[in-house]
Amino acid sequence: MSGTPASAEQPRQGGPSGQPELQCQQPPGPKQFVLDNPRGAYTTIWVRCSGGSDVSGRAGSSSSTAPLELVDWATHLERLVRSLRAMHKELQGCYARYYAWLKGNPDPEPKALQRLLGPPVWQALAAAEQAHAAAQHLMLIVVLPPDDGSPCGLEVRVLAHPCSPPGSSPCAAVVLGGPRRVPEGKDSGWVADRQPLEQLRDAAGGAASDEVLLCTADGRLLEGLVTNFFAVTCEAASHGASEEAAAAGVEERRGGDAAAPSWSGGGCPGTPEPAAVTVWTAGVGDGVVWGTVRARVLQACRTLGYAVREEAPSAQSRHAWSEAFITNALRLVQPLRRVSCSEANVWGLPPWEVELPSAPGPVTAALAAVLASTLPTCPAHDL
Repeated sequence: MSGTPASAEQPRQGGPSGQPELQCQQPPGPKQFVLDNPRGAYTTIWVRCSGGSDVSGRAGSSSSTAPLELVDWATHLERLVRSLRAMHKELQGCYARYYAWLKGNPDPEPKALQRLLGPPVWQALAAAEQAHAAAQHLMLIVVLPPDDGSPCGLEVRVLAHPCSPPGSSPCAAVVLGGPRRVPEGKDSGWVADRQPLEQLRDAAGGAASDEVLLCTADGRLLEGLVTNFFAVTCEAASHGASEEAAAAGVEERRGGDAAAPSWSGGGCPGTPEPAAVTVWTAGVGDGVVWGTVRARVLQACRTLGYAVREEAPSAQSRHAWSEAFITNALRLVQPLRRVSCSEANVWGLPPWEVELPSAPGPVTAALAAVLASTLPTCPAHDL
């Protein structure tokens, strides 16, 4: 392996098993890597570097220390399966050759995918280890463009790049956009499609908002550009917030969007009883991506006894939100201290703002703790 690349691509050449050859390329940054590659299903995986890696040993080196751990690898395989299916449906059968290959493969689809992904993932991780020896955390981006010239019908493009550890610092989100073009699937084309919304966010408030939220024309919040969105209501707090809002009206906040109605969320006093808590998030049927951490949060809600409503939270009910948070594979559970709707939103909805000063609230913190203790890992050498 020449140079210090941290990416590996599988172009199209392969043997009888459909296993393409590996080639290395000098890596760009993560976003540019996705933009530079053909459109396809993709996923981004958090990799923990536990004091070193045994990937070099796999690649032919004699060194072998503690393994790199791919966090929730099996769920990412499931997400790729779902994304391939969604893109095939939405984009006129673009993965027809892949599904024909799959029919002749004796393995279940996740296992067949793992066999294809193993070698380029090992190679990308080994390259990243050489290039970034001090890195404690990596993001692993896997893109699967369709390729009718490949025996398996896929190209496999992989980038391993250093990243920050998952953070829990409260952030802000602003409603600006409408739904994505490909519901459910993680489509690399979205990285290009979302750039106008990123520019709109920067023009509207710059660093004041960390994430852009997407909503329907009637103000139901769907997801973020790179995250899933959750709102929390507490039975007692919901009634209190509704009554107070009706009696006193909503404070008008000046600055930023003119006269944007601002409200401090109806926080749950202390730690609420699980039976009083409802966690809201848009369902896959609403047209949102099937998030790996979203799936884990829903499991954690069941563990903690929280009710779940898989329907898009309505902005009209925002006064009842006691907490809100966003999730993805690199952030895990990130609390929101403010959710707002900019007057620059694509639907022309009136602006509003909700402050959540207690972030992270007790429900968000409890869910984050469950995830931190239960997320499975897969050593790289087990791929």
